[in-house]
Amino acid sequence: MAGRPTSPTEIVNPAAVMTLAMIHSECWRLLDLGAEINQEHVAIQWCARRRLLRNCSTCGKYNLPMHLTNYTQNVDGKRWNCRACNTTRSIRYQSFFSRSHLSLRQITVFLYCWCSDMPLSVCIHEAAIDSRQTGVDWANFCREECATYTSRNPIQIGGFDANGSFAHCCRN
Repeated sequence: MAGRPTSPTEIVNPAAVMTLAMIHSECWRLLDLGAEINQEHVAIQWCARRRLLRNCSTCGKYNLPMHLTNYTQNVDGKRWNCRACNTTRSIRYQSFFSRSHLSLRQITVFLYCWCSDMPLSVCIHEAAIDSRQTGVDWANFCREECATYTSRNPIQIGGFDANGSFAHCCRN
């Protein structure tokens, strides 16, 4: 259709995607985080800037950039679409969020609370999760992800080094 604006092929401008150093330097408070991700489309952008969601997607069949389109039948309200073959893909494809039916806002708030060592009942309440079992499942998932990370990235956090001296710092 002539004059119709084209849908974007990126969630945010690539220049807005943060470096790992920028992400690691962030320090959030729950009140500020809630204000920052106050709407679902803003939460999508927040996640894309922090590399939690892919900022763009490519069609596996035609190797073309997929377009971000509105899709009201999922919790995110967006999905990737290839115009050449009409293939669609969730914006959560191959992400930490891929198998969840919670909103990105709920997951982000839950993760903040869980990482802040809040009681599970508080995590569930603050994230507005309707089911205690869903909160338990998410807490277990987070614990498993942390265990997997620490087993793949072992670091010494104390004890004695090979010379018998007390090791103060584990990172080289």
